[in-house]
Amino acid sequence: MLKNFVNRILLPNHYLKIEKYSSVVILFSVLLLTIESIYHGRSELLHTLFYLDVFVLLFFVIEMIYRLWFFPFKISDVISSIRYLFLKGEFSDEGILERYDAMPNEFKNEEDERTIDSVSKVCLEQFFWLIFDLAITVSSVAAIFFINLFKHPEIVTLFRVVRVFRIIRIFEIHKSLKQTERKIMSVIPTVMIFAVLLALIHFVYAIIGCNLYDFRNFNSIDFSNLYNAYFGLFRALTNGWGSLHSDLSVSEVPGIVTDIYCITFFIFSSMITLNVFLAVMTTQIQDKLAQEKKKDENENQNESELKELVKTLNEKMDRLEKRLDKKQ
Repeated sequence: MLKNFVNRILLPNHYLKIEKYSSVVILFSVLLLTIESIYHGRSELLHTLFYLDVFVLLFFVIEMIYRLWFFPFKISDVISSIRYLFLKGEFSDEGILERYDAMPNEFKNEEDERTIDSVSKVCLEQFFWLIFDLAITVSSVAAIFFINLFKHPEIVTLFRVVRVFRIIRIFEIHKSLKQTERKIMSVIPTVMIFAVLLALIHFVYAIIGCNLYDFRNFNSIDFSNLYNAYFGLFRALTNGWGSLHSDLSVSEVPGIVTDIYCITFFIFSSMITLNVFLAVMTTQIQDKLAQEKKKDENENQNESELKELVKTLNEKMDRLEKRLDKKQ
C-alpha cells in the first residue's frame, strides 16, 4: 500500500523533467559558490545567497528522493557486477537484463549492448553517481540545517564547499561527455592496482628507513615514526631526492648503504612503477580506441552488405516484374 501511494506521488515523467534541468541547476549552484567566494565580505549579499542555496538544495533533495526511488538495479546487482567485472567471477542473477530493459530510454546509451558485461558496467556507473550525489546532498543538508551541531565553523564551511564537486556530474548528464567519462572509468582498475603497488613500495621503504636511520628527524625527511617517513618519501618522490640523499649521507649509516637505499627507492617507485603505469595506460587506451574503430568498421561493413543485399533484391524484383509483364 505504501509503495502504491509513493508511486502516485513520485511519477516517472516528473523524474525525467527534473533530470532534464539538473545540469542547469548544477551550473547555477557552482555560480552561487563562485559569487560567494568573490564577495565573501558583503554580509547583505551572503544573506541573499543563503536563501538561493536553500532553494537549490531543495531541488537536489527532491531529485535525490526520485533517484533513490527509481534506481533501476538492486544492491545484489551491484555486488554481482563488482564480482563479475573486477574479480572475474560468474554473474549470479541475470535478472539485471530485465531491469535494464525497464530503464527509461533517456538514461540509456545507444552504444550499450544488452549483454551481462555491458549492463554490469551501466549498473556500476549508475550506482557510483548515485552514491556520489547522495554524499554531496547529505553534506549540504548538514551544513545548512545542522550548523549548531558543530563546534568548529570550519567543518560547516567544508561541508558547504563540497557541493562544488557536483559539477563533475556533467559527465553523467551530457551524453557526449559520458563517452569520455566511460573511457576514464575503464582504466580505473589499472590505476588502483598501480596505486596499491606504489603504496606498498613506500610502506616497505618507510619501515626500512625508520630502522636504518634509528628513528631520527632530518631536515628533508622525518624518520621518527612510520607516518612521517611514509609522507616524507612521497614528498621526496615528487620534489626530487637530492636533498634527501644529502641529509642521509651525514648520518652514521655507511654511505654505500644510503646510496643503495635512495637509488633503489627511486628506481622502483619512479623509474619502473610510474613508467610501466604510463605504458600500460597508453596501451589500454590504444586498445580501447582500436576496439571502437573495429566496431565502427564492422558496423559500416554490415551496413554496406545490407545495402548490397537490398540492391540485389530490388534487381531481382525488377527482373521478376519484367517476366510477369511479358507473360501478360
